[in-house]
Amino acid sequence: MTPIATATNAVGPPITVGLYPDAIAITPDGKTAYVVNHDSSTVTPIATATNTAGPVITVGSYPGPIAITPDGKTAYVVNAGSGSVTPIATATNTAGPPITVEGNPSAIAITPDGTTAYVANAGSGTVSPIATAANTAGRPITVGSVPAPIAITPDGRTAYVVNEYSNTVTPIATATNTAGPPITVGSSPLAIAITPAAVTNAPAFTSRSAVAAPFGKAFTFTVTTTGDPAPTITETGQLPPGVRFADNQDGTGTLTGTPAKAAAGKYRLTLTATNKNGAATQAFTLTVTRAPALAKIRTIRARVGAALHQTIQATGYPPPTLAESAPLPPGLTFTDSGNGTAVITGTPAAGSRGRYRITITATNASGTATQHFTIVVRRRRR
Repeated sequence: MTPIATATNAVGPPITVGLYPDAIAITPDGKTAYVVNHDSSTVTPIATATNTAGPVITVGSYPGPIAITPDGKTAYVVNAGSGSVTPIATATNTAGPPITVEGNPSAIAITPDGTTAYVANAGSGTVSPIATAANTAGRPITVGSVPAPIAITPDGRTAYVVNEYSNTVTPIATATNTAGPPITVGSSPLAIAITPAAVTNAPAFTSRSAVAAPFGKAFTFTVTTTGDPAPTITETGQLPPGVRFADNQDGTGTLTGTPAKAAAGKYRLTLTATNKNGAATQAFTLTVTRAPALAKIRTIRARVGAALHQTIQATGYPPPTLAESAPLPPGLTFTDSGNGTAVITGTPAAGSRGRYRITITATNASGTATQHFTIVVRRRRR
């Protein structure tokens, strides 16, 4: 690989990489160039400050296109011969488990928010969306014949895929990963480019305005902005116990920590990005989810003919749904209140005397809790 000093257009000493290098990508901070070596099934990281090559990173067979997430944390390499994509952690230059896509993947592009990588599969006429948070491929999206180049609009809403043998371009709505009607173009299209967004130096937020974090588990969310100079980011509003916000002084900020103590529910925050050209605010919601737990239910004692009203309480967020799965004494009913509580009400009927083993289950998206207890119905007072 040959470095060129752009100030003088002078060529520097060549840097030895692998066999048949055919693709390159540079991290957003400009510190590392990743060169894909097609015939070596490797990637060579190059420190741009010194133009020195580091140890090669083994990827899949016949690697080609490469793309790096906007935060610079992960490089994704398309392996045409392996039908896969290899994620590389740029902090350590280590390859993660390959992500299986469809036949002969040939191109890749990543959304501006870094949440999704779109991989064109030339052999199957599809595009595979990869969720970068989990490095998992979603359901393939059918496009045209022999798709290759992909370009994504600056707002991240639409990916455009060039279909060489169909003489079309397929738009994909990134919010739903659905393909729109193909756009007919000229014969054998081979490339695509999208006009950039209007240049602005004032701050703007580019990251999501809502995120969920599980109670008791560590999480990190990066707030991203645009603007020149890089905006300072501040946060106002109550954060959950165990969570903090830090401005990274590079136009990004980080929400991080482990929600603790009584943290559960929605926390409505305001983020402000400021530089000399202006300010931008974002209403931000952090939702702390929590698995259900049921308050201790002791033995309930009731009498035939005497009214009963017993409240069942559960914690968790979102508020769990409560259900009862064993026969109640005749005359009693169970009702879920829809707010994490339920009631057992009614009047035990004649002949209902006895012991009833009851099971209560509390359920929400984070899990399930179950508790058993006994209702003892005694005879009517004389």
